[in-house]
Amino acid sequence: MKFTEEEAYLLLEVDNDDEREALWEYHRANTLQADDSMYEFFEYILANTHFEWIAPEEVGALTDAPLLGYKDENEKVIEVYGHMNYCIKSLLEELFVKEEIRLDRGV
Repeated sequence: MKFTEEEAYLLLEVDNDDEREALWEYHRANTLQADDSMYEFFEYILANTHFEWIAPEEVGALTDAPLLGYKDENEKVIEVYGHMNYCIKSLLEELFVKEEIRLDRGV
């Protein structure tokens, strides 16, 4: 997964065949919309970055949207990005169809 931070968003791009195959497996199992699938898909990917899942209450967000971000050494959230169209299409569905997704900055 390629992560590119822009001024207004975080761009996530599928960039290898293992990720494409995993997305196909979720599609075949009809689990692209399941939160458990999303967390499972990103578990290894996030372990190799400075990004992590941010709970909405950590930043005072009134949403159930999936939030990615990063924290400083004191566990203070420095930056947060959210998939605000989560009610329309899941994060994994977007990655499966487009092989990229933009998460809005500073939700």
